[in-house]
Amino acid sequence: MLTSSANSKRSKHPEDRHPFLDQLEQLWRNKTAVAGLIVITLFVLTAVLAPILSPHNPVEASLYDKIKPPIWAEGGTWKNILGTDDLGRDILSRLVHGARVSLLVALATVGIAVFFGVIGLFYNPFLMIIALFVWFGASQEASAAKLQSAVDGVPVQQAMLTDFRTLDRNDSLDRAVELTLAGSQKDFPVVDNGRVEGILTQDDLMKALLDRDRYPTVSSAIQHKVEAVEPFDMLDAAFDKLKDCNCHTLPVTRDSRLVGLLTMNNLSEYLRFRAAVAN
Repeated sequence: MLTSSANSKRSKHPEDRHPFLDQLEQLWRNKTAVAGLIVITLFVLTAVLAPILSPHNPVEASLYDKIKPPIWAEGGTWKNILGTDDLGRDILSRLVHGARVSLLVALATVGIAVFFGVIGLFYNPFLMIIALFVWFGASQEASAAKLQSAVDGVPVQQAMLTDFRTLDRNDSLDRAVELTLAGSQKDFPVVDNGRVEGILTQDDLMKALLDRDRYPTVSSAIQHKVEAVEPFDMLDAAFDKLKDCNCHTLPVTRDSRLVGLLTMNNLSEYLRFRAAVAN
């Protein structure tokens, strides 16, 4: 009996506890750390369960429901607890799905960078440089992901440029130079009877000016193979086209006729103004 009691006392000695249990006890005593852990856990669960928790489609626009106030404000309803944005998209649903995008980008960034960093620390210092580049590259990707999320459900006609100049296929290069110097437009759609034949970019114009014998007219210098979008296409799809074609301007056509231009500059200005209005 005495031996059993002695063994029991020795098993309860603080030195017999696993260090992990001590760390948990210290964590539990730190209320700030516990609060942070709860917040992170809720964030992760929200991201993982986004399709279940989201009350509405985050990209579904409804102009009849635009700029609705949150539930605690006058006019708010339980249908849209946090209200809607200027396109009628449910803000709560967009926040829930936005958490998923942020989590995926963060995991990819930290995971890859830490992997290369740890290996580089012990085996090859050059890998630490790779980890640094991965970190910065992932940061750029995070910005692109946020931009793509911001344009989800927005039609092209909301952000397209409607005040623009065009060139005829038989115009001279001097005419293109004149239009370039007269305004801020850099890329010019070249049309033939109202239909887009191609795009004359500023780089193409500069190249043609250095070899006028080879490029006597605008039609000989343009890019004939161009991507086009329609006014009711979604901006996220148009943004993907801009990235894939590595270009700055997309013609917007309706029934094969030019009605506008979508440029990276105009898209950035549209997002800035939307953010300002929202604030």
